[in-house]
Amino acid sequence: PTISAGGESPAAARQAMAAHGDVEVGAPTDEATTEPSEKWSKREPSCASRAEFAFRRTLKVCGIAFIAAIFVVALFGWPRRLIDSESFKPNLMSIMFLVGLVLVILEDHVGVNKSAIML
Repeated sequence: PTISAGGESPAAARQAMAAHGDVEVGAPTDEATTEPSEKWSKREPSCASRAEFAFRRTLKVCGIAFIAAIFVVALFGWPRRLIDSESFKPNLMSIMFLVGLVLVILEDHVGVNKSAIML
């Protein structure tokens, strides 16, 4: 059966084809008419996207854990020898700055708010 291109909607075209027995009413006729969310929701994430997610999550957890550990050391004042060391303190401050800077630069990818990191 032929369908005229004179402004028929796809639903009307399917109805006309169903009247001739060519297609079921309501069934999609091809892959282009299915909803994009249906096509993409069934796809499994690729190995690369899973690796990216794992890297982002690892970076987030390690960065926040490092900063939290430094705050705990500062809160309890232990180990006193490291805290009072004149050679260790500048290196520790540089490392904390570097970790905070990396988390701020990768804020959108890691999902950590830069305001929280800077505080």
